[in-house]
Amino acid sequence: MTNLIIGLTVLGLLAYLIGYAVNGEVSISPIVGSMVGALHSKTEYDDATEHTIQVCIFIIAITVIWEDPTG
Repeated sequence: MTNLIIGLTVLGLLAYLIGYAVNGEVSISPIVGSMVGALHSKTEYDDATEHTIQVCIFIIAITVIWEDPTG
């Protein structure tokens, strides 16, 4: 149990560091159920590219979203 708490704390801090580095938005939210996995999404719009990184560990989802301007 202690290892899980330490791991989630480290992932949360890492997400905040990434969010700070790319000037992004970080959200940490609970999940109803249990899930393990990671996601990277890149959506291109006319004026910007939106990136999303999401990590889910059991009952916690950590999401970082940021935009890169095009051109």
